[in-house]
Amino acid sequence: MKTIVKTCLFSLFIWVTLAGCDDTDVFLKKEEKPSAVFGGGPIYITPSTSLPELKRSGFGTLINWTIHVHENGDLNFNEEFAIISDGAYIGNQTYPNYSSNLNSLSEPDSSIVRLEFGLSAAGSPTYSNIKALVNCSEAYCGTGRGSILYKNFKALKDKFPSLVALNNDDESEYDLESSVAFHKMLADLEIKTTIVPYALKEFWKSLVVELNQYKAGTVDRVYLQAYDGGTGNDPCSWDFGVAVYPGLSSSTKNPEEVAEQLKNWKMNCPNTVKGGFMWLYDDFQNSALVEEYAHEINEVFK
Repeated sequence: MKTIVKTCLFSLFIWVTLAGCDDTDVFLKKEEKPSAVFGGGPIYITPSTSLPELKRSGFGTLINWTIHVHENGDLNFNEEFAIISDGAYIGNQTYPNYSSNLNSLSEPDSSIVRLEFGLSAAGSPTYSNIKALVNCSEAYCGTGRGSILYKNFKALKDKFPSLVALNNDDESEYDLESSVAFHKMLADLEIKTTIVPYALKEFWKSLVVELNQYKAGTVDRVYLQAYDGGTGNDPCSWDFGVAVYPGLSSSTKNPEEVAEQLKNWKMNCPNTVKGGFMWLYDDFQNSALVEEYAHEINEVFK
């Protein structure tokens, strides 16, 4: 009986102590690892294997790739299923558990702390469509509360409360004025912006600077492609005043090679390079490589 009383009193003390703390207290939060991974189809097609694997992976950030914006403002995932239309979430029509599964990645048993969605891709008309929707004159146009862009991205944020940022992967339009207007709208919805460039440095610098002048911290990461079209990029030269996470591909680098390259970049500009990312989870899913890549990146920046 004495043991039970002591246990109850101790539990009450812990509850009272925690109740008096706000959510900024460090011991109430998971540590965010400096590793990120882009992942697409497996997250919604095979969640029974991908979700447990990602939760135990050691990666701190998942960028679920990728959303496309249609001419009418609808949001579609990988051109495989509609996700938002006319201000309403409809992704459950194709994958009933997609939203709950994805939101579960931020639960205490998961290494994932930060969720982002990819936005656009090579060959996607997403940012051309955004430009047209920002600049047209009909009632649904622009970025105000009555616009279709505002309604649809608010619906996205409402359905995925764990969403931190949208990852701008514009690889064709590069229109600064409409991009700034659109991402300011996202900032007003409490959605950060990250970018994943491989070229056109001055465009991206202007975008980052304008957005962070609008609201500090709107853009907080540059995921620099250092593979495919971005092979040879030096992350030290992409210092826009925010953290740079250079990325490498599993198709060309094994975990040890990723670690070696990141160590070199970190040594050359430790105040700029703060983490790293892997492209693409789909290519090394359901294997020991998932934890190995995450571990090597985390070790470099511990």
